[in-house]
Amino acid sequence: MDKLLAELRPGYILGHCPAPPCSMQSAPHYTDVLEEVYAWFAVRLEALERAGLPAEHVVLDPGIGFGKNLEHNLALLRGLPRLLSLGRPLCLGVSRKSLFGQALGLPQGEERDAATQVLTALAAGRGVLIHRVHAVQRTVTALRLVGLLA
Repeated sequence: MDKLLAELRPGYILGHCPAPPCSMQSAPHYTDVLEEVYAWFAVRLEALERAGLPAEHVVLDPGIGFGKNLEHNLALLRGLPRLLSLGRPLCLGVSRKSLFGQALGLPQGEERDAATQVLTALAAGRGVLIHRVHAVQRTVTALRLVGLLA
């Protein structure tokens, strides 16, 4: 894949997921999830650059909910500045995630939108530039407010 990316030079979202989707939630384990994800990104960024894909083409996605439990997800969200220190933009996909059910007892679907907007706004305030959401217009409103306070 690295050679193809280097040849085509697209914009590329490098997402962290430690295992295939069929098994990624089977007892995920990290000693220090933030440092392990950080190190994985550093290694992968270096490999992509060595292959010929400029770092400017890469956005990082810590993979909230992908091979991570609630505590892992919260640690990554608290550690966004550490991930941003790699010098690449972050993409965050927290919309309607199970972490809202686990942490707040919110049922699936639209019931999680307000929590999504709050977390997205907090992440934007910490420097996250790209967000994957379901309720786009309400999230744009939240992000505009963040921009007014920056």
